[in-house]
Amino acid sequence: MEPKRVLILEDEPLTCLALKMAFDEIDQNDNGLGFNVEICHTYIDALNTIEAGNKVNLAILDFRLTSESESTGLDFARHLKVAVRHAKIIFLTSIGDKYLHYTIFREINPEGFIIKSELGFPEIVESICKVMAGDTYYSRSVQDFLRKEMAVPKEIEDIDRRLLFLLSRGAGTRELSEELKMSTSGIEWRKRRLARLFGLDGGQTHPLIETARNKGLL
Repeated sequence: MEPKRVLILEDEPLTCLALKMAFDEIDQNDNGLGFNVEICHTYIDALNTIEAGNKVNLAILDFRLTSESESTGLDFARHLKVAVRHAKIIFLTSIGDKYLHYTIFREINPEGFIIKSELGFPEIVESICKVMAGDTYYSRSVQDFLRKEMAVPKEIEDIDRRLLFLLSRGAGTRELSEELKMSTSGIEWRKRRLARLFGLDGGQTHPLIETARNKGLL
């Protein structure tokens, strides 16, 4: 059987080593899986790999890359979904930001999503085996996020989530208007609408943020 081609986009040496050891262990267990693993430390290196026409069966992507480029693992996943349509994707991240989780699932819907603090060597091996077998693997807090997503009112739109995210980061009126392409009155209308959906009085920022956090939106 032809080895499966794996692309790892990760800039932490210890994580790269653990991932490589996991693939070696799976190979040694003689379970029918064989891997050709390529490790890229930057977005540009990973992009060059797929633009050279190399096949990718599985991509394991860190979200935040400490390189000269501002591009992220999510940016690469967007490109990969177009260039290699059937590649399976596992995201690794140390970021617990629920808006980021929502964005990744909405745009990419990865087969695997793992928070690094919840990741040990057995979990690495299990996640690879499950995803390559056609299943999904999500770490504990990601599963909790997905459960809470089921209870989010359907009336909450993508722009509402973006507004809540920016408010939670302390964005002022000018930044909100620029980021959302919306007037001040439009922003205030959105805040009052969210308050009604959350069962709050008015559209004050702090109660909106706290309620959004409790509902798993932030």
